[in-house]
Amino acid sequence: MAAAVGAFSILVSSGSASIAYASSATPRASWFHDPVSATARAAEVNVPANPASYTGVLRQTKATSRTRSGATAVPLSWAAGHALVAPQAISLPLNGLFAADSATLSTAGRAAVATLNKSLSTVRGLTCEAYGDYAGSASHVLTLSRARASAVCALIHAARPNIVTTSVGFGGSRPVTLGGRAADRRANTRIVFVVTKSTTVAPVVANPKLLSATAGDRSIAIVFNAPTGGAPVYGYQVSTDGGAHWTSLDAVGDNPYTALLTGLTNGVQYDVMLRAVTSSGVSPSSAGQLTTPAVPPPSAPWAVNLGLPVAGDTTADLTFWAPAFSGGSVITGYELSTNGGAFAPIAFAGTGPFTTSVTGLTNGTSYTFVVRAVNGVGAGTPSNPRTVIPFTTAQAPTLSVPVRGNASAAITFSAPAFDGGRPITGYEASTDGGTTWAPITTTGSGPFAATLSGLTNGTAYNVSVHAVTIAGAGAASNMQSVTPATIPGPTSLNSVSGAYRAADLAFTAPTSDGGDAITGYDYSVNAGAAWQALSTSGSGSLTATVSGLADNTSYTFIVRAHNTVGNGPASGPVSATTATTPGAPNLNSATPGNGQVVIAFTPPMSNGGSAITSYTISNGLTTISATSSPATFTGLTNGTQYTFSVTATNAVGTSGSSNTITATPVAPAIGTPVILSTYDYGQSWSYPTGIVYVSYNGVSQAVVGGEIKLDGVTTSTTTSSSYDLYYYTNATAVNCGSTHTWQIRVNTSAGWSPWSAQTSTTTYCTP
Repeated sequence: MAAAVGAFSILVSSGSASIAYASSATPRASWFHDPVSATARAAEVNVPANPASYTGVLRQTKATSRTRSGATAVPLSWAAGHALVAPQAISLPLNGLFAADSATLSTAGRAAVATLNKSLSTVRGLTCEAYGDYAGSASHVLTLSRARASAVCALIHAARPNIVTTSVGFGGSRPVTLGGRAADRRANTRIVFVVTKSTTVAPVVANPKLLSATAGDRSIAIVFNAPTGGAPVYGYQVSTDGGAHWTSLDAVGDNPYTALLTGLTNGVQYDVMLRAVTSSGVSPSSAGQLTTPAVPPPSAPWAVNLGLPVAGDTTADLTFWAPAFSGGSVITGYELSTNGGAFAPIAFAGTGPFTTSVTGLTNGTSYTFVVRAVNGVGAGTPSNPRTVIPFTTAQAPTLSVPVRGNASAAITFSAPAFDGGRPITGYEASTDGGTTWAPITTTGSGPFAATLSGLTNGTAYNVSVHAVTIAGAGAASNMQSVTPATIPGPTSLNSVSGAYRAADLAFTAPTSDGGDAITGYDYSVNAGAAWQALSTSGSGSLTATVSGLADNTSYTFIVRAHNTVGNGPASGPVSATTATTPGAPNLNSATPGNGQVVIAFTPPMSNGGSAITSYTISNGLTTISATSSPATFTGLTNGTQYTFSVTATNAVGTSGSSNTITATPVAPAIGTPVILSTYDYGQSWSYPTGIVYVSYNGVSQAVVGGEIKLDGVTTSTTTSSSYDLYYYTNATAVNCGSTHTWQIRVNTSAGWSPWSAQTSTTTYCTP
């Protein structure tokens, strides 16, 4: 049948007698001491001869945290950082360290053995004892425990070949738990390693000093002092037969210790001796004292053992134990003395230890208490004195106005007027009106200073502080508000345009105002050596004009924002040149005409940074103004040569002159009229006189009038169009269908044309 095996104990010995440890009298100055309390030890039962026959309630046996020989075993975790020496013992749980019903170590089991190996550097001899639960087949549990002991010893020897190992299995014969379910008895399965040799042994301490052995009714009350010097003491043993036999001793007190040996026989003389137990063995025994128990006459009780008081708010809670010897008379009560004053009866609770509470004390004031027992004979010896200082939480500090910072706030405060009776161990601050608190690091000795970091710029915080003592958090200080802030972020200067003695700036506001509203902007043209305020327009994309600059001068601008905290970082530099007069235009052509010249020109390569408003054209004598090319210069004299040039003008001024071109206005050629036809429009039955039209061409100028020679006689005419002349005639002068000679000339804006060739034509008459 399957059985569980699951805990290690390790005993390191040097050949001395087996040692039984008792924890109640152990001055725990070392890591190695009995892990089971004295109260739990007193409740343990003996291991029955046949554990499987046990049918009672769940109980713990005297095998708990013990080796097979009864030596103390501590948990493996306690040995961390220590080298085991004789006769120390280690207890290791095996839950999950072996495969189920197997002697094969799991990964966790191998890791546990590796941890144990770290503490075996001085060990040279080791015996492995293994145990299992008493349930199931006894032979199977025995076989499995032996196999597991062998497996672990083999693994240790493989890691440390200088250790001689021996394995042995005891099956379920030594359980640490009786009764209950199998799950309640997991601790029964364990393995014990007995280390038989080590290179290092702790020094043996000096012997304790037996101060007195007072006979009582079937008992002896002893008082002794602990040894001085040597290795740490883990427990004590007592002998009542001059050292022939020893047993563990439960003692109380704090040097001197007291203990009561009971179960003795009145009238029999006992030779009482003591010795101390250490990691390296037992000390020499104390000198013996011969004592014969007997029923003594009643006397005052022995001293009460007073524990450490527990301080409270104007209170002190005391714990004390009854005297080791009541004096042979029933104890009727207890009395308390405060600061050396008179003893007074006290109310107490419990059956041992006893508790009582002292009230009405002053926080921060030291009080020394002693307690004594009272029986029918009288008051006993006062207890050892114990001192306590009642305390409460600290009063409120006083917080000054915080100084805002970049995502932070600097605070200063004075300490509370009263710390509540315990030293202040630190301070905590709240930024949300006392809802949450966090420790702060302070400087100074009063007032104190601290910096609250991790805040959000632009967010208002309600700050308060309180002191912290062992009593907890004290009262909160007054509350102060603060809004962290920093300088604005960088401004983005997008463009700068030169103007007449000015520059137009376009820039973008910082993405962050630092938690404080931007109050303005500045500019610099000398890399930040000096700054001037800007008057801006807009709200996100901003513009500003810087005036008072020099003409035709290059400036490099930087811009920054500022708030009430200070000036933000400068933008990147952007350069621009202020406006000047335009460059000279280029005169392309001067085309002469009749009393005029048409001027064609190209604008200058540069307008000087300011828009050109006009052009001035000169002929050397007079000028005209133009806004674009081409432009016509009129009012000139035909035949006169003129020299033309052009200048451009902007807001700054006028450019230099362009190149020059000469041109001479001329009258256009008039041309000689060529008669095409004659037409008598008026000779009809309707008109007594008619109108004669003479059609012609060959004249290039506008005609304003003319003359006709009809049969050699010159007659003034009127123009009908640029190709017709007409005159009024009578019926007798020209008859329809008659043949005549014709010759004409026309008057134009350029003068009279020559006479046309004479033509003989027959007039055409209108019907």
